[in-house]
Amino acid sequence: GTDGNIISYDASGNPVAVATGNDGQVLTSAGAGAPPVFETPASATNTPNFAVYQQSAPGTTLVQNTYTKVVWDSEYFDTNNAFASGRFTVPSGEAGKYFFTSTVSMQASLAEINIDLYLNGSSFWRGAAIHANDNSAQTVTGIIDLSVGNYVEVFVRQNIGTNQVEGGGSHSYFHGYKLT
Repeated sequence: GTDGNIISYDASGNPVAVATGNDGQVLTSAGAGAPPVFETPASATNTPNFAVYQQSAPGTTLVQNTYTKVVWDSEYFDTNNAFASGRFTVPSGEAGKYFFTSTVSMQASLAEINIDLYLNGSSFWRGAAIHANDNSAQTVTGIIDLSVGNYVEVFVRQNIGTNQVEGGGSHSYFHGYKLT
């Protein structure tokens, strides 16, 4: 045999060698009458996952005292094509717990900034409000248990008294991935 192979039996009771797996793979049953196989566990890949950012400068106009959806115009990656129209939508077969983080930078002085993760159109997870001066940034991070078809977006509110513009470039981003 070969070092790392495992001996199993086929449906006729004859011995068969199970091919050697790779580092990080687990031995998985193929069902009665079939030898087991080495596979990468689905949870080990943390997919689906995505990373988007605001490339255009200036970016989204933030209306005073109004939660405004941030429009992300560029992608670093999107493994399942689950990010579109400024939102991540859980694809078929991918329900579970997800980790999200978003940082939004602002131009000009702001008295208060709120950044929220919205779940299915409603605020679900709020970043702390802060008092800031020039070129501020605010971050929100959370773990959300999602079902297929649920969607997550980023909304921001500011209260400076005039419209402010979210800072462009890669200083503002939204990332997420499946935990389990």
